[in-house]
Amino acid sequence: MKRLWELFKKDNNAEASDQSTKEESNQQNTIPPFSPDNQAFVDNPYPTYAWLRKNEPLFRSQHGAWVLTRFEDINNALTDPRLGNTPSPYAVVNQRNAERYVCAELANNILPFMDSPKHDEPRKLIGRAFRSHIKDHPPPIESIANQLIDAHWQKGELDLIGDFGTPLSLTIFGEIFGIPEPDLPQLLKWSEWFFYLFSVIPSEKIRQQLDIELGNFRDYFSKLIQLRKQTPGEDVLSQLIQANDTPLCLSFAELVDTAILIFADGVENIDSAIANSVRVLLQHPQQLQALYVDHSLIPLAVDECLRFDPPAQFIARVAQQDLVMHGQSIRKNAGVLLVLASANRDSSQFQNGDTFNIHRTEKGHLGFGRGRHSCIGGPLVKTHVEVALQVLLTHTTNLQLKNQPVQWKNRFGHRWLKQLTVLFS
Repeated sequence: MKRLWELFKKDNNAEASDQSTKEESNQQNTIPPFSPDNQAFVDNPYPTYAWLRKNEPLFRSQHGAWVLTRFEDINNALTDPRLGNTPSPYAVVNQRNAERYVCAELANNILPFMDSPKHDEPRKLIGRAFRSHIKDHPPPIESIANQLIDAHWQKGELDLIGDFGTPLSLTIFGEIFGIPEPDLPQLLKWSEWFFYLFSVIPSEKIRQQLDIELGNFRDYFSKLIQLRKQTPGEDVLSQLIQANDTPLCLSFAELVDTAILIFADGVENIDSAIANSVRVLLQHPQQLQALYVDHSLIPLAVDECLRFDPPAQFIARVAQQDLVMHGQSIRKNAGVLLVLASANRDSSQFQNGDTFNIHRTEKGHLGFGRGRHSCIGGPLVKTHVEVALQVLLTHTTNLQLKNQPVQWKNRFGHRWLKQLTVLFS
């Protein structure tokens, strides 16, 4: 795999000294390329982001997509009508494949792949129904988190993914949707398949299996929605069905696929947000100790964790027309990646952006996006992390990382741990 300095050579400043040029070359040699296929990049993408912000704020990746890394560029791009969400004509999930592939039909029914005006009314409907349900029926996050900690107290160690974050988010979203507990493990497996929609599907074999898994996922929620229509409950599905009774309502297929989106996105991102946040705090023990002393700092700390190491690293847009950025021509239908996690580290927006600081005063990170496509469930994710930290800090006095290799899931655009075991007393 070529190094970044090989991929993105720039003319040397004629006035730069030989020594500074040598130092820069040595630094470039240590930085992995921007590639989700490169393990060094997956393990720690932040040095790559920093190099790109400084040297190549817009560049063409080895896969052909353009990549933006600076805060100002990404903040503007999030509301730029020249950059759309509708899948590229070259993508497997493009509308042209909707009649052939389940994955393409599903993708074109959900908000992340819609543009205005098609996107606007469904988002209002879904957002109102979801927020209304959470307000009227606050999920019992603290109670479930306490039960999970108690179950592992004698053991003195806890996998923040498998023992805590995933059971917590899965149980909460099971209650939000009114799903029987025995069904949840299978729904988790389908949720993991769902996120192939947001990546390059690696092979026809994977695409075929993806269609099978998503078809089963749809069948499950189709039956559940039919049941709720006959016997409404106090769950979010019943709320969505009721809210959907308007002239601008979602089709039945769109309603099913929206339910899948809310469930899968909630479960997968909450457990990762919890684990990433605890890992960052354990890497900064003095700041973790400050939280032990003063729990009122937890909301600030969580916001900083979500800025510093967010579960969503970058999102894709598609050029709706030929355009020019940073003096380079981007052709219509070209993919453009907005690296939210890099924008969050940009020191032009956040003082010493690569420094973790729970007392930080600057707000407005892009961990949940911004504008009409910002994450509807962002506040709920933040609440989960805050409560999880509150429970962990209440139950423990000496939280530590277990000495084991850290492994990340190979997920395009996401920073999700496979596991994170902590020791406590």
